[in-house]
Amino acid sequence: SKKSTGRGRAPENNMQFTPQQMAGYKGYSPGVLVGNWSEDIQVQEDKLRTFQARTGGSAVDPIAIMTARVNLSPAKPDGLVRFGAPLQIKSQVNGGTDDLAIALDTTQKRRPKLNHALVTLSASSTPQARSVWTLRKTKDASNAGYERAGEGDVLHFGQMCRIVNEYASADGFYALTSEKATATTQSRGGKQLVCAGLGAISDMVFVFEAADGSGADGQPVPVGAKVIIRHAMTRTPLLADAASRMTTVGGAEMELCAHMAKLQATKVTTPQTPPNFWSVEMGPVGGPAFRPPAALPTPEQALDKVRRRIIERAGGSGFRAVVRSLRLMDDDGSRSLSRAEFKDGMATYGVALSTADVDHVFSQFDRNGGGSITITEFLRTLRGPMNPRRLKLVKDAFALIDHDGSGVVTFDELKTAFGKGLPQHPAIKAGTKTEQQVLKEFVADWDKSGDGKVTQDEFTEYYSDLSANIDDDDYFELMIRNAWHLAGGKGWCANTSNLRVLVVHDDDSEEVVCITDDLGLDKDDDTALRAKLAEQGVQSIKRVELAF
Repeated sequence: SKKSTGRGRAPENNMQFTPQQMAGYKGYSPGVLVGNWSEDIQVQEDKLRTFQARTGGSAVDPIAIMTARVNLSPAKPDGLVRFGAPLQIKSQVNGGTDDLAIALDTTQKRRPKLNHALVTLSASSTPQARSVWTLRKTKDASNAGYERAGEGDVLHFGQMCRIVNEYASADGFYALTSEKATATTQSRGGKQLVCAGLGAISDMVFVFEAADGSGADGQPVPVGAKVIIRHAMTRTPLLADAASRMTTVGGAEMELCAHMAKLQATKVTTPQTPPNFWSVEMGPVGGPAFRPPAALPTPEQALDKVRRRIIERAGGSGFRAVVRSLRLMDDDGSRSLSRAEFKDGMATYGVALSTADVDHVFSQFDRNGGGSITITEFLRTLRGPMNPRRLKLVKDAFALIDHDGSGVVTFDELKTAFGKGLPQHPAIKAGTKTEQQVLKEFVADWDKSGDGKVTQDEFTEYYSDLSANIDDDDYFELMIRNAWHLAGGKGWCANTSNLRVLVVHDDDSEEVVCITDDLGLDKDDDTALRAKLAEQGVQSIKRVELAF
């Protein structure tokens, strides 16, 4: 086939070239057709340089970030491996005396494929950002059971997880990944390739097993224990490949791959040699806390940056538009968003988030590793705590049902407040539920501890969640006043749910009076109505009428 006759000109046989080739970027080969990966890299670098020249900024040195010295997260007194804690995974080759830790190299020229980083074994005597990883949960049927047992933050043998480097690149989080070896996807040593990829994909799941049989599935993984780490999809164990070495920012380093090392040509399913053995290492108990490299933000700073960008975009309109955008992306009505739904929803709203931004948000909110975040929890964090106006309304509503002022609403107090209306509940009228069952279901919305009582903190937490989804303070006030028969309010915030009665006085003068505390009041009980009116200072009552 003929090559292009010149830069920017189409070839005579109508071959197609990339837009970058046609634009004439330096470093592009006009003779290379569509799919020239090096051009994609070149255009990214050109855009970065152009942006930096325009803004006066300076490039973040990727090598300086990768090789920055850091502390490992200190271990807990129980000596167990924790999710979310920065740690190292070290090879047990030569009994672990070589101090080889799994590390990545994110430099462009060493990438095994686009958006992936090279992974090797670093011999650095001190932890570097490139060799520090965090274990993150992923979907696993056992997660809920561990949560109930109070071990939700502890890694267990047989539990699926992701192995993520969150500190070696400004581009985002890199997670270990692998796939079955083919002629085009294999390690340099001809084995199953292991690298680190940006973003969350199904191949990024691994399982820890006890190497010496000391830990059965379901038992916690101790720091320093000898373990086998399998790629979940192919069930192939990670291997320190001494026969293959790669040139990295740390020099010539042993390649990491997925392969079963064998002492002899037998069909074994469990690794039996040190190249397949690993240990998880953390800092000493009580040691210094982990801090990311100075060039990277802390998780709190990264999340605050996203928060500020969304708030700035919201402007005077508040959160109404962002709530609407996120909910439009919630296709299945689950009130949660996947990574793609979240990023697209933010883009629709006008806030473009980088891969690193999305990584930080999901590391904060996707605590069960399900690959999604709840809209309510995300918005509540963005908005922060309720403002004083809303908080006062919630406290006033709680005080209405907390008759003894103890700070705890009992089942009997709820029955006093709502008991008069219970016979009209559809389930009670149909005979399918008792009054006690209906009240228990009602209180379950607030009673997080399950003790049948509602504390003021539980009540406030419920309305904090609700508040995150309501943009307008006036609407929030109207909702609270009408829901809890909280009298008062001005303008369109004024309460409309409380009972109004026509009071005819002894001199035949009339006035319409709002009964300020009508929860649990039987409107057909004339004596009770007169007593409530007397409490409000209404005197000389000749009669009380409901219809007027």
